Amino acid sequence: MQVGSIRWLCAQPDPRAAFKRLQSGEIPEALGTVHGILSVVTEEMPGVFSFKCFRRAFCYELIEEIERRAGATGSTNLVSYACVLQDIGFQEAIDRFCEVVITPIAELLFPRQGGNTGADHRAYIIKYAAGEELALQKHMDMSDVTLNINMGKAFTGGETYFDGWQRVTDSGSTTKTHSYEGKRQKYVDHNLGSALFHAGTQVNGTERITGGEKWNLIVWRAYTERTGWLA
Repeated sequence: MQVGSIRWLCAQPDPRAAFKRLQSGEIPEALGTVHGILSVVTEEMPGVFSFKCFRRAFCYELIEEIERRAGATGSTNLVSYACVLQDIGFQEAIDRFCEVVITPIAELLFPRQGGNTGADHRAYIIKYAAGEELALQKHMDMSDVTLNINMGKAFTGGETYFDGWQRVTDSGSTTKTHSYEGKRQKYVDHNLGSALFHAGTQVNGTERITGGEKWNLIVWRAYTERTGWLA
C-alpha cells in the first residue's frame, strides 16, 4: 500500500490527522509519490475539495446516454430539468461509484464519530440552459456530503461559488444562530470532468450561464437512511 494514497490514509488510526501531516510535509516518504492523495485533491477553501474525476470522453458519452434514456423530464426543487439516475437504470453503477470513490474520500475528508461508511445516496443530473434554468441560488444540500461533477456541455458563465457562515443574533435575544446570508468567500473553477466535494451544510450556488448548456452530476451521500430525498 503506497504511503500517502487514499487506502493508506483510511487505514490510519486518525486519517484526518494523517492528511494534515501530509499537507504540512511531515511524512517525507510520501512527498515524491505520483499517485498520492495530495497529487489529485486540492483544498479550495476550508471544507471544499476538488479533484479530477471523469475523462472528457466519458462525460460526453454519459450525457448522451442519459439524454437517450431520460428524454423530457420534470422539475425538482433544484432546477427545471433534472433526472434521478437510479430511476433510469444506473442504480448499480451509482452504488459502485459510492462504494469505490465517495465513501473512502468522505472517510478521509469529512470524518464523523464512528466512521463514515455511508448508508444512503441519491444521484441527479441537472441542466442549466437558455429558456430553462440559468442559475442555482445559494442553498444547502439535503445530504451529509455532496459530490458535484461538471459534465459539460459547452457553456459560458455559470461560475460555482461557496459562501461562508455568518452568525447573527435575533432581535431581543442573545441566542446566536447560523445564517447563510454570509459573505461570499470563493469562486471555484469547475472544469469539465472535475469534481467538487463538500459537506451538505456548505452554502453553495451557481451564477447565471450566459450561453450554451451546463450539465452537472450531483451525488448526495447520507450516513443514515433517508426518506425525504427530492423526488
